[in-house]
Amino acid sequence: MTVVGNAIRRKRVVTKLGLVIAAWVGAAFVAAFAQQPTAGAVAKVARMTAKVEALDRAARVITLRGPKGAPSTITAGHDVRGFDHTRVGDFVVVRYLEPVLVDITKSGSGMGERVAAGTDGAARKVTVVAEVVAKDARKRTVTLRGPRQTVELRAPRAEQLKLVAPGDRVEATYTEAAAISIELAVSRPDDAKK
Repeated sequence: MTVVGNAIRRKRVVTKLGLVIAAWVGAAFVAAFAQQPTAGAVAKVARMTAKVEALDRAARVITLRGPKGAPSTITAGHDVRGFDHTRVGDFVVVRYLEPVLVDITKSGSGMGERVAAGTDGAARKVTVVAEVVAKDARKRTVTLRGPRQTVELRAPRAEQLKLVAPGDRVEATYTEAAAISIELAVSRPDDAKK
């Protein structure tokens, strides 16, 4: 009876511990998605290994050069682990919420960009006049070339992309990519000496 009773108690403890861990992981997952302030859109989590090209510590923006060669900018809220320890030149692994298209309409000529700061820890909204470089209706993505960078955006609704085609000049509003975590991919040479 004692052996059976101990086995049952251990099973209950392991079950409760598993439930606590599952609740903790679920809360972290929900908190990560709560950063994205888009109406009706759910951002996908992506992962990139890249070299840090620039850091704006005040705005909490990191510029990365990834495997495709083009620079990418990602915002990092105050709760993002690893941002404060990152240096220019580091190779990092970044988990982030992909940028999401909020609104797109055909526009006149010229290029421009306005950035609206997000709330603490949230992705910033960008409104840009840009050129449509590519569109993939099946994947629901559009690639825009603006005054500072080229960005691929995922559209939450297929109707958003029906009125635009490559070569069109558009005004688009989207949320920037938002970092979830930043980790060193390769240790720094000066860290090995310590």
